[in-house]
Amino acid sequence: MNPLNEFVQIVLVETSHPGNIGSVARAMKNMGLSRLALINPKKFPHDEATALAGNAGDVLEQAQVFSSIEEAVKIKEAGTEIEVVAVTVGEDKAQETVRKALAVGADRGIHVKADGTLSLIHI
Repeated sequence: MNPLNEFVQIVLVETSHPGNIGSVARAMKNMGLSRLALINPKKFPHDEATALAGNAGDVLEQAQVFSSIEEAVKIKEAGTEIEVVAVTVGEDKAQETVRKALAVGADRGIHVKADGTLSLIHI
């Protein structure tokens, strides 16, 4: 397992397509990460997420599901998280998620502006 796994948690906010959740879980597993959190996903659990997760079914099974950003940021209060950094990638409207996370206690916020289609070379 990747030693960074102890410090890194991937959080997806209001995902509308369950396949994206599965794909992220698969990518995480390939990088040795396993801590996935979902905030208000539209469809989870879902067969499509499971199918696209491939060998990362365990990442999906262990995923924490929160109803709001506020609830998710509170994990820091438990003393297990050192720093909460909100990161978004996308159009300007994605910045609202960063602002909301900062307002409820995230330590830092990062927005990567990307209009249109992204490929791995952009990230």
